[in-house]
Amino acid sequence: MTASAGSSSIRTLAVVMVEGVNANLEMVRRGLAWRFDKYSKDEALLAAQNAAKGARRGLWADPAPIPPWEWRARAKGKAK
Repeated sequence: MTASAGSSSIRTLAVVMVEGVNANLEMVRRGLAWRFDKYSKDEALLAAQNAAKGARRGLWADPAPIPPWEWRARAKGKAK
């Protein structure tokens, strides 16, 4: 695992490797995770997310998926 500081709050951003496979990238590619644009500048993740969206894989099969950060804000009553 490689971690990088990239957030002003206490947060660890990491790349998880499993047997040589970037698990972060694979999850985004399969539509099982979001690229959090606020913290990630990884263009490979952006490209993988765009491909998953275009193919309507995973969460992108939903016509109106809710990003986790928006869902958490709504759950806390802070929706914009």
